[in-house]
Amino acid sequence: MAKYLETDHFQAAHCHSGRVVDGRQPLCGRRVVELGAGTGVVGIMASYLGASTLITDLDSLVPLLAYNISQNSMLFSIGSISARPLCWGSKPDTDLLHPDFLILANCIYYESSLEMLLETVLSLTSAGRSETVILACYEERTKEISELVRRWHSMLSEHFVIYDVERDLLDAKYRQDYVRIVRILCRSPQHEN
Repeated sequence: MAKYLETDHFQAAHCHSGRVVDGRQPLCGRRVVELGAGTGVVGIMASYLGASTLITDLDSLVPLLAYNISQNSMLFSIGSISARPLCWGSKPDTDLLHPDFLILANCIYYESSLEMLLETVLSLTSAGRSETVILACYEERTKEISELVRRWHSMLSEHFVIYDVERDLLDAKYRQDYVRIVRILCRSPQHEN
């Protein structure tokens, strides 16, 4: 997912010019929220590309996120990044609402989390009525994970339209048969094309 943010496809579709112009990175001025950030690598890349990023995970992982941010602070000449706890299903802080991009990198791996994750996604996007672009990636290494992703997409389909990113658009060095990236857009008329 981090490498996808650097691709011409992502930048052309979501960042207007898609290139560094007059020292401005492609995500400059954009707000990004990452759910279940883990190590924070995707959020760190978004900030490197100029975004104002909030990476979230369970309270116990925030120190790791903060450490990784501090170890990569030299990368953030334009963007900014911070970490905070967010438990799916709980009410998010208002500054997390309606980001330009909501990132879910490898967040689908057990059934009991799907309802809480959906509740959080709907809260952050005003039940799919905001302009937020959701980017999700999955490592579908097993039939069970593929089935969970299918159920997850079924849950989302009432509020969002899901577009698979073609594999040949992914970074060739990191492309794997089991890696899937999707763009998830609200069902408003401007996103129906």
